[in-house]
Amino acid sequence: MPSLIPLSSVPAEARLDVLTASLAPVFEQIEWAEDEVQLAMKRHPWAADTLWHSFSILKATRVLLRWELPYRAHCRELLDRVAAGLDTRPGTSAEILSVASDISKINPMNATGFGTYMRALRQALLEVYAAVKPTLAIDRHSLHEALHSERIDSLEGEVRHRLTVHDRSLDTITCAGRHHGEPALCRYATAPDHIDAGGPSLADPFRPVLASATDGRVHHVYRFANGFGASIVRATERSGVELAVVTWESTASADDDYHVTDQTPITNDVVARLTPEELTDLLVRIHALPRSLPGPAPAELAG
Repeated sequence: MPSLIPLSSVPAEARLDVLTASLAPVFEQIEWAEDEVQLAMKRHPWAADTLWHSFSILKATRVLLRWELPYRAHCRELLDRVAAGLDTRPGTSAEILSVASDISKINPMNATGFGTYMRALRQALLEVYAAVKPTLAIDRHSLHEALHSERIDSLEGEVRHRLTVHDRSLDTITCAGRHHGEPALCRYATAPDHIDAGGPSLADPFRPVLASATDGRVHHVYRFANGFGASIVRATERSGVELAVVTWESTASADDDYHVTDQTPITNDVVARLTPEELTDLLVRIHALPRSLPGPAPAELAG
């Protein structure tokens, strides 16, 4: 291990350059994290305020995460969990990939370990996985997934649990009504100069009543006081976001007892490959539809 040179031994005129060079990787990682936050806000505009305040959980926990691609994948997974309302403490696919990479340098992997390694690569770095797909290793992975999927599921769950970062969760969020020094219409703002934009808010009531994320597939269900809602699915970056208008039989129906409807002027089918702007527009339009169900709206949906 190279010895550390005390800053005091560096000529005064060179100290700033040495300090700047030593901090460069830190600033670079901050830029990656901030970029991923902005991208997540575009993917999930309804959760933009919470995502903006999620920077604190985007810490690199392993050596591999010092590199841009795995670190960005780590951030994406955590931010997608935030948007879906899921636990951010268990290990991410990028963290599993880092552990598996370290182990592979020490001991040969069995079929279950290799399958878990390749699954983490596919989940965290799909572009890299696709680039090496024609190789024998990926062919082996497909075979291992077919033969040992249950064991891989079990090992993946165990490793995620063992990699749990217990303090990696959002604390109570407070906001002064400014983001990067600029006034912001943030749902967490408490400053007296916070401005009410009026009209539908993309933070409240635009919060999912159901949320799940499995193997990169994120699913949200929204329910509005007018009896309509939306089922939104994002499977991969390539497939984009899909939306279907949904409704319930009555105001007493459970949140998960919904069905897709083609009886609205919004759409008569699933709308695919939506941009963030198109998705936001559709949510606002569904929220503004005339009331469809008899009886008073549930109190928790009124607003």
